[in-house]
Amino acid sequence: MKKRAFRLLALLLCAVTLLPMFSACGGDSVTVITVNGEAIKKTDFMVHLFTVKHTVYQSQLADGTITYADLYHLDEETLNDTYSQGYTFKDYLRSATTSSAISAVIYRCVAMEEGITLTRAEKISAKQRVEEWKKTLGGGQAYNIFLKENRISEKALYRYYCDMIYMNKIKEEFGDYGKYAMTEEELTAAKREYFDSYYTIDYIYFSKRDNTVGLLLSDAGIAEKYASAKDCLSRLKAGEDFYTLRKAYSDEAYKTITFTEGSLTSDIFMDNASKLRINEYTDVIDDPDNYCYYILHRIETNEDQWANYYGMLNDANFQAHVNEYSARAEYVYKSAYDTLELN
Repeated sequence: MKKRAFRLLALLLCAVTLLPMFSACGGDSVTVITVNGEAIKKTDFMVHLFTVKHTVYQSQLADGTITYADLYHLDEETLNDTYSQGYTFKDYLRSATTSSAISAVIYRCVAMEEGITLTRAEKISAKQRVEEWKKTLGGGQAYNIFLKENRISEKALYRYYCDMIYMNKIKEEFGDYGKYAMTEEELTAAKREYFDSYYTIDYIYFSKRDNTVGLLLSDAGIAEKYASAKDCLSRLKAGEDFYTLRKAYSDEAYKTITFTEGSLTSDIFMDNASKLRINEYTDVIDDPDNYCYYILHRIETNEDQWANYYGMLNDANFQAHVNEYSARAEYVYKSAYDTLELN
């Protein structure tokens, strides 16, 4: 009798230990969408739901205003908040998660079509990512709670990391020496476009704030700063060296910036820079939003932002390739999709 009681207790303890895992794994047998026959399981969908929520609340997680546990179950008030006209936050979560989950499977499908497979090292890397996430949460118990509360399985989490590796491997085919790398002609055209659309500017900066304490200067102090800027401009017009004057006048350390339209927060800066020819400089410009005056000096565009621009072009080519596959893929939404819990 004692042996039977002991065995029963042991089984109960085992069940309690494994409950989070088994309760999550039930979703591994439920398919919510298929993409060209490749299944998105319920647990896969839930992994992507958590990542979408994680992205939305990233800044609050970083500053400690909320915890990971707060993301597990969002309240109805939050879910029913208006996200855009006629569109709730819950609607956004469904749409964004569906898109994310489908994209992950598309990466896997494209990889198979391209003959791209995961190496043993890459599979180990995906498993290590699971372990790293477990440590981030604080260990086994917190991890099991994470799986249970989010209706996620460890298999689904592993699949997620594998799909991200597939994505990166496909992207590599669009970089240097990849299968879909730009031709010499395309690269030459891209370089030409870069130098036509990017500006490199040096400037002399006159702050309307006290650099020591950061407070706004008095009206008299601002007027004095403007007079200093005009004096600097007069010396420029008289033929003195821009860089010598910048060292004497500027309230900001040496800075050269390379940018294109839409990449700056100051429209005033962009509008004036775009009017300059190489080696020209502006009049004194007032930027009230940024509490400063400045004089801009345009120089030959450098390659400071070329790597970013080149990366953006490769990403765009990669996305176009994936979109082409996506456009001809067959999607089947199962009945389980309509009953997904999105809190």
